[in-house]
Amino acid sequence: MQRRTRGFTLIELLVVIAIIAILAAILFPVFAKARENARRSSCSSNLKQISLAWIQYSQDNDEMTVPYTTSGGSGGSAFAWNQIMQPYLKSTAVLRCPSNVSFQGYAMNFRAGVSFDTTNNTGSFGRAVADMPMPASEPIFADVIGSSSLADANQAYVFLYDGFNDPDCCNGRQLTVPANPGSGIYTGSNNAFIRADIHLDTANYAFADGHVKALKPYRPATNAGGNAAKAWPARAGMDYDFDGETPENTGAIKGSTVTAPFYE
Repeated sequence: MQRRTRGFTLIELLVVIAIIAILAAILFPVFAKARENARRSSCSSNLKQISLAWIQYSQDNDEMTVPYTTSGGSGGSAFAWNQIMQPYLKSTAVLRCPSNVSFQGYAMNFRAGVSFDTTNNTGSFGRAVADMPMPASEPIFADVIGSSSLADANQAYVFLYDGFNDPDCCNGRQLTVPANPGSGIYTGSNNAFIRADIHLDTANYAFADGHVKALKPYRPATNAGGNAAKAWPARAGMDYDFDGETPENTGAIKGSTVTAPFYE
C-alpha cells in the first residue's frame, strides 16, 4: 500500500497567514513602544550625566554655574556649555539623544547661566547656586529639536522662557561660531526649541537638584502663528525663569493666554 501525501489547502494557508498578520499587528506596536522606552531611559541617563557635570562645574567655580555670555545677557561673546563641561563629561556621546538624529540633542536653560538685574539692566557671569529658589522645579537641560547637519555638530543650544502663549513658549538660541568657547554669539534658532513629545509623547527634563524626569507636554502639537506644529513644553510645576513661582502659584490655568515678560 502507498501512503498518499496531503498538503495544505489554499484556505488553510490563508488562515495561517491571517493569524500571523494579526499577531504581527498586535506585537509590533508593543515592540516599538518597548524600544522607545529603552531609548527614553538612555536619554534620561545622558541628561543625568550632563546635570551632574553641570553641578560639578559649579562646585569647582565658587558655586557659579556655566555662564551664558561674557556680558550676562544677549550681548557679548557666547559660551559653548557643551564644550566647557567636557572635562566633567569626558564624552560627546552623552550629548546625543538616541531618539534624535541631531548631533546635539539637548539645550541648556538660558536662566541657568545668567541672573538678570532689571534695576541696573545687567546680567551676571553665570548664576549663583544660591540664587535658585526652587531647584526641584527649575529645568536646566531638556530635549530639543536639534539638527542633523554636520555643520551643526558642535553647536551649543539654549532655550529661553518667554511665557506660554504659543508653541514656542521656550524659544531657542544656537551658537553661531562654535569652534571655541566665548568665540561667537547666540542667535535665534528653531533647532533649540524644546521637543516636548519626542519620547512617547513626553520629553526628558533635567532639574537644578540633579534629578531627571519625563513629562508630558502642556498641549499636543499644534500649528500656530504660521510655525511648524510643535508640542508645547511641560508647564505644571515648572519654574523656567527661576523666579520662585510656577504657573500654579501665579494663578495661570490651562488654556489661559497669560504671558510673562522675558525679563521679570
